[in-house]
Amino acid sequence: MGKCSSDSARHRNKRRNANECFGVCGVEGGWSLSADNMKWYLDWLFVRGVNLIIPHAFYYSIRGERRNERPPDVGPNNSWWPEYAKFSRYMKRLSWLMTDSLNSAKVAVLVGESFLPWRIVKPLYESQIEFNYLEEQLLNDCCEISNGTIQIAGYCYEAILIERGYQLSRSSWQRLKKFVEEGGCIIELTAKDVNSPDIGQWQVGQETEVPALLTGLIGSDYEIKPAASTIRISRIKKQGRLFYVIVNEGETAFQGKLRMNQGGLIEYWRPWTGACDAAIGEQAADHLAVPISVERRECLIIAVDTSRPQQQGRKQPVRKQKAILDLSQGWRVIKGPWKGELAALCSWTEWEGLSNFSGTIVYETTFEIEEPSQIPLWRLDLGDVYEIARLSVNGKEAGVQFWKPYVCEMGQYLRPGTNVLHVSVTNSLANRYDRKSLLSGLVGPIRLYGFRVDGMERKDRSD
Repeated sequence: MGKCSSDSARHRNKRRNANECFGVCGVEGGWSLSADNMKWYLDWLFVRGVNLIIPHAFYYSIRGERRNERPPDVGPNNSWWPEYAKFSRYMKRLSWLMTDSLNSAKVAVLVGESFLPWRIVKPLYESQIEFNYLEEQLLNDCCEISNGTIQIAGYCYEAILIERGYQLSRSSWQRLKKFVEEGGCIIELTAKDVNSPDIGQWQVGQETEVPALLTGLIGSDYEIKPAASTIRISRIKKQGRLFYVIVNEGETAFQGKLRMNQGGLIEYWRPWTGACDAAIGEQAADHLAVPISVERRECLIIAVDTSRPQQQGRKQPVRKQKAILDLSQGWRVIKGPWKGELAALCSWTEWEGLSNFSGTIVYETTFEIEEPSQIPLWRLDLGDVYEIARLSVNGKEAGVQFWKPYVCEMGQYLRPGTNVLHVSVTNSLANRYDRKSLLSGLVGPIRLYGFRVDGMERKDRSD
């Protein structure tokens, strides 16, 4: 429905389409909606075109009846409220990009008044083929058919996909027949023992056949290698630039290349942090390949300014691992309802009296490094954390992480000799309000990695 509302707005020239999100979200129910889940839902909406976010159940008070009201509060009463500004800035950046822009879909999927196809679009998402839902009423009343395309509100569709064609009206089939006669492409997902009018469309019995057939008929402007079913891409045109919005909806990182048929000045935009890095494409005979790495719960934007030439004479940064320190042992708790040395890291719900504790516990450890400046990039991987981790190195704040991978860059905070590491962990309020015993705290394993980075150049965009 998020995709349907976005496309309805596109085809009606509406600037904004709103989504009241987080309403009945969270796998565990109750107060267990995590920052991890919030980020997944936001990316799910943005890559489908939603551009106005309304967080649901944003209560200033949860006293009385509202303490047990569902869905959970996503406002100032929750454990991650002190860091909520990061979510607000993220919503602002993606909402800006998805407003007053056009996606590059050449494929439309017909939608009925009471039927929203999903079988035929699932393999499109998984093959990174952009499409827009087109309502049957708009096809008949507002679309222009010209030179083998269907045009509406600045969009020009070369292919139409149909699921449950037997539900289409006679007038819709007549319009589609004209589209085919002028050179347009139609692919229909057929149903057993149900016949549709024969107007020259391609018919397939399985939705998995659609991506290859579609690509063979109308081609493709971009693709990722290797194939990955959990990556979603929307290519946006805004203010004379192309933006590839790449979202990882899976549970593992993706590394590969984005192959595209346009060149220009290319940058990596990271909307969660505002960082902007120069990118170098590899030119081939018929495409440009840009290396991409998209972590779990990450949205990466490839910005292409086709009016400017690509930077020459530079190589993409290469990271070479140089050192590894195992920091999983030797931790102590210095702040919380219990203090002392830890024999091993584990969920604090296993500690006596803390099975339903919700709050913050501060962990501390020390480690030795002789000359940290000899290695320019240090990254700390905290392993498993439940749920929010704030890092401090030698008394200086080094960042906060909300979801796995809990990885922080910390080279600038290290010093020769003894280093002191503090990790403050805040867990879910479900343990307190719902009397659950969800995993909580610093679990690990914890590793400190050192890298040598060649050719790295970075600038930040705070807006």
